[in-house]
Amino acid sequence: MSGSNREQRIKFRVSHLKILGIIHDVENSDLICIDRFQYECSRCKPR
Repeated sequence: MSGSNREQRIKFRVSHLKILGIIHDVENSDLICIDRFQYECSRCKPR
């Protein structure tokens, strides 16, 4: 279970972004991108 810790971090961050209204659909969001660079949802707020 080497990936579980990273998965937990990503899930926490994604749920936090979801609360902030930055992303809406967790399944269709680039979790790696969010985890590494903290990008906003490209569909809502393009950079």
